[in-house]
Amino acid sequence: MNPALHISYDDQIMNFAARNGRIDPSTGAHNLTTGDLRMLSVWLSTAIEEAWNRPRGKDWVWPFLVNSATLTVTSGIIALADISYGPWISLWSADPRTANSNAYRVPVRVIDASGIYPQCDLGSVFGLYVARVPEFSSTQWSGATSYVTGDVVYDSTTGQCWRAKTDVTGGTGILLSNATYWEEQLIPRQFGDYLTWSCLSMARDAAGQEQTAERLANSGLEALEREFIAAFRDSPTGSGKPFYVGGLWR
Repeated sequence: MNPALHISYDDQIMNFAARNGRIDPSTGAHNLTTGDLRMLSVWLSTAIEEAWNRPRGKDWVWPFLVNSATLTVTSGIIALADISYGPWISLWSADPRTANSNAYRVPVRVIDASGIYPQCDLGSVFGLYVARVPEFSSTQWSGATSYVTGDVVYDSTTGQCWRAKTDVTGGTGILLSNATYWEEQLIPRQFGDYLTWSCLSMARDAAGQEQTAERLANSGLEALEREFIAAFRDSPTGSGKPFYVGGLWR
């Protein structure tokens, strides 16, 4: 996913605050409490997972979520830490998209909790895969704190959240910009309106305002449907199927 086509976690918080009447008129800043922000991070994580996975089961996926990379095969396995688990996986001997490519499809023998087992003797394969669903947190990052794989923190400098790809020992000088240890939790711009309406719906539902919550949830789904149609139209051949298989986008 192109990092230029995303909005920050801070932007999403401000969108929610503005539509929820939680902007301080004198400063222009939101007045959400620590508890509000913690709950909002949970709602955003829940909503974006729903949007991310919504097309699955229909032989379709959001084209802008498809990643490509050369994946290392170690002792016959690709570690799940190196690629997000999901049904939308296509492995190749080389990049099949290049001109005059002679790449061939590499079958997947099995997938389990350890990783993906390609049916080949290659030391690396080229993969097309769906990126991991982002997670969000209002817990601010500190260079003095130790983190374990999967921990998510918030960077008040960039307004973005980051997920630990591996354990990080505090006080070692490892910054969030170190791609070996951290991955940015990107929010696609296409999901912005849907996420705001969905979080507002969850806020109203938590306050016992079920009818209002339902209306807001429907507004969110309408926003997502508009993006769904646009992404389907703009995908390769308009098929909504951004995987290159056997010389065809399928």
